[in-house]
Amino acid sequence: MNMTLFLEAYNSSEDYVLTMDDIGARAAKRFEESIAINPNFYYGPYTGMIARNSGYAFTGRILSNHTMEYPFGGHLSESAMYDILKIGQINQFAAKNVFSSFYAVYEEDGKLVYRKGHEQIPANWYRIGMDYGLVQLNLDLVEWFMKYPILASIGGNLGKVDNFAGLDLEDITGGVLNATSLLEGNSLVCFVLEVVKTFTPNSLSSLFKTLEAPLKLVNDAVLDPLLDLSCPAFKDMALDGTDLLTGLLNRYPGANKSGFAF
Repeated sequence: MNMTLFLEAYNSSEDYVLTMDDIGARAAKRFEESIAINPNFYYGPYTGMIARNSGYAFTGRILSNHTMEYPFGGHLSESAMYDILKIGQINQFAAKNVFSSFYAVYEEDGKLVYRKGHEQIPANWYRIGMDYGLVQLNLDLVEWFMKYPILASIGGNLGKVDNFAGLDLEDITGGVLNATSLLEGNSLVCFVLEVVKTFTPNSLSSLFKTLEAPLKLVNDAVLDPLLDLSCPAFKDMALDGTDLLTGLLNRYPGANKSGFAF
């Protein structure tokens, strides 16, 4: 546990709660810090823009307290002070003590300390009363991308700090999407599913002797939703005159060092 980073997140709100906006702001701040300190910082189309930001969203949505009255979460019953909080239909609130309990951080002699192995579900905590799926995640990410546009970037540093080079979304999608249309309707979900479909044969080749079974899972999980969401017809994604995977590996040292540009 890096207590410095934990306390920065914990203290990012002066209130008794951490909102989804607080968490989005934290995600944007860590993005900027990574550019400033890591010459090989890489932010892939899925691992960066989606998976990394989803982790932040899960903290706010899934770890916050939930009740039948507030099915989207945020009605916190740790104390009477939290009971008076009125939560909006979309914004989620995670009480700071709820947040710290999940990360095994407790107060001792007026200081917050980490107790390894003491992560626990807080007392009087209730799980979300409904599924948190692609639609809700799409809404959360789009809201963050509109307020913090850097979170919607794809790219990385080029071997030096403060040298971030982003991709033009319109170029790699063959004009199907741009930075504006990505945030409209189901476009973000469609783009993500298309990226997964594009990268899967390459990313799974080293993990499975046969692709028949995993690709069937991808077809079921990706191709059917693409049809259901009325996604646009994407051309083969490309970069620098080659396929997208090869182009990303060639352009970004961070992707090349890991061998994984997804």
